[in-house]
Amino acid sequence: MTQQFNGQILQGLWDNGSQELTVSRIKSVTTQSVWDGHQIREMSNQVSKALELGEEHMIVTLRDAVPLVLDPDEMRNLNEDIHQILQLTSRG
Repeated sequence: MTQQFNGQILQGLWDNGSQELTVSRIKSVTTQSVWDGHQIREMSNQVSKALELGEEHMIVTLRDAVPLVLDPDEMRNLNEDIHQILQLTSRG
């Protein structure tokens, strides 16, 4: 079963069966990427660490080529989105 996920930074389609998020948007940039549970947890760790260290920005690379800069508010929003997605993984 799939369901649409519309977060503050991330948008995509969550697949309960495969436990994957097909990301269609990050921030305001359209993309196409599939994140499995491991990748979602890894992104959570990276964002949490950047926030804990008080980093002024974080760079997320799309399609291994397009750098997307997140400011601290966007990092917090991404962190919230990821935690919502992690809740979906625990239901599967």
